[in-house]
Amino acid sequence: MAIIEIKNLYKSYGRRLILDNLSLEANTGEVLGLLGPNGAGKTTLIKSIVGLISYDQGTIKINGHDREKEFTQAMQNVSAIVENPEMYTYMSGMSNLMQYARMHGLKDKDKINNIVALVGLTDRINDKVKRYSLGMKQRLGIALALLNEPKVMILDEPTNGLDPAGIRQLRNILRNIAKQNDVCIIVSSHLMSEMELMCDKVAIVNNKTIQTVATINELKAQVSGNYSSYIYNVERTDSIESIAKEVFAEELSKFNEGLKPKVADNIVESNTGESVDSNSTNAIDSNTENVSEPKVVPNSYIPYKLMILDQTHFQIDVLNDIALFKISDLNKAIILKDIRLFSASYKEDIRLEDAFLQMTSGGGNNA
Repeated sequence: MAIIEIKNLYKSYGRRLILDNLSLEANTGEVLGLLGPNGAGKTTLIKSIVGLISYDQGTIKINGHDREKEFTQAMQNVSAIVENPEMYTYMSGMSNLMQYARMHGLKDKDKINNIVALVGLTDRINDKVKRYSLGMKQRLGIALALLNEPKVMILDEPTNGLDPAGIRQLRNILRNIAKQNDVCIIVSSHLMSEMELMCDKVAIVNNKTIQTVATINELKAQVSGNYSSYIYNVERTDSIESIAKEVFAEELSKFNEGLKPKVADNIVESNTGESVDSNSTNAIDSNTENVSEPKVVPNSYIPYKLMILDQTHFQIDVLNDIALFKISDLNKAIILKDIRLFSASYKEDIRLEDAFLQMTSGGGNNA
């Protein structure tokens, strides 16, 4: 069931457009990850949902209530924590909870104790907050956010500053809250490995709008389904882009002419390739120099995609049907250029981070 419905949202600051026709739905009982490059509009979207800023056009409905027309009813269903929650450090954790409970008219001590147990603070709830670790403060913040029985919880960078044990505890707590309490939890974070473990779905915010919403496996399949990925360790990567273009010259020529490569039979929209610094992780869509960007090309896939990872490592994704013999050709070409080839390994499982970087052209700034 969709608890949040955002349709055709626009937001600008002066002449600068921040959100451009953004639409998104989020369901109860799931953890939705909000991913995007810096400047993509994530924080603006969160502020729009929780009512901290107005928007220019579009609608936001929370549990069926329009945020603009029924603000009070909509916000009754929402709790939000932005980075580190604020609380009274000279008071105990329980005193903080009781203070906030009175603000919500909650007098049921058993219910408060159940919330304390849910976030794993039973043994320390009567200690003063100033003695809490950062992870304990985050868990107390979540307990505070649960007092009004929200249907939506929004957490902006909740794992900032936590150690691995604290991150794991927080992940388990949030997943339990989503499933047991049927709460929609939206999490914004740059920790890709953690988002992969925590989230049921991810929404990628890119170029001021929602680029895609998918499960982790669906997202991986979108970027890897037709390609085989290989990780290389070489003496240097400064010539790899030009070597790859030579190896794939025939396929690139046919691709750029809008013809069908020998073994490809589907449709893709291509992007022109650009040089990438050896320290960059920007994805390079392979293309010959001085060729204008093709539009949608019938019956073709771009033959390969190249990512320079650092000065001695690169990743190349090659169209499945040509991968075996083209990888062999690439290996020979590297050696013939007097570049030592230390290893070339098939990458069996693409990570969320890899999918994100490919879908956002390296995850660069959208501002």
